[in-house]
Amino acid sequence: MIKKTFLFSLILIITSCAIKKINYTYDFKTIQKGIDFTQSNGLWFLNTIDIPEKKAGRQVNLILSQLNKWTKNNTILKSNIIDKGGKSIFLNLSKKIEKEQLNFLKEVTNYKYFMNVRLIKNVNNHMYHTAEMMFDVYDISKEKLILSERIIGNIYNEDPSLFDDNKSFKLTATPNLISGLIKKGLKRIEKNSKY
Repeated sequence: MIKKTFLFSLILIITSCAIKKINYTYDFKTIQKGIDFTQSNGLWFLNTIDIPEKKAGRQVNLILSQLNKWTKNNTILKSNIIDKGGKSIFLNLSKKIEKEQLNFLKEVTNYKYFMNVRLIKNVNNHMYHTAEMMFDVYDISKEKLILSERIIGNIYNEDPSLFDDNKSFKLTATPNLISGLIKKGLKRIEKNSKY
């Protein structure tokens, strides 16, 4: 037991020395950095693109849970949306939402807003892991983008020789960058929003 505890402690020390903390940079593409949820009444839906679906969609559920907190449980996943007649519809939304798509949503559904979260870049090798994500919020009734936030995260390994060719040690030692991006991005929007 003492041997296992010592080994675990040693791994933690080596890991903390081998990996720097995650560095995040933020960039809002819109003047608006938050949402006034007191004035944003109506149905919302969440569209995610290229977000890892590990552990039964934990990443997506993290975003959906936060959106439901902000919208008082008025947000669903895009896969569950219905038209004005109550029938399920299939939507294939592009990465960059066009005005025609917003007009279509306005005409055939009762949804007022949606958040489009997409992973733009995800590079992971033995030297570094970098990822970039966009959080875009659209007002369907006004057919326009009202908030756009880009967040980038980087982790650099100080000593890549500590990791084997399989990178198995690295994978267990590296913090989950995608979850970090999601949490930081949502926290920044929340900080600038009203409820």
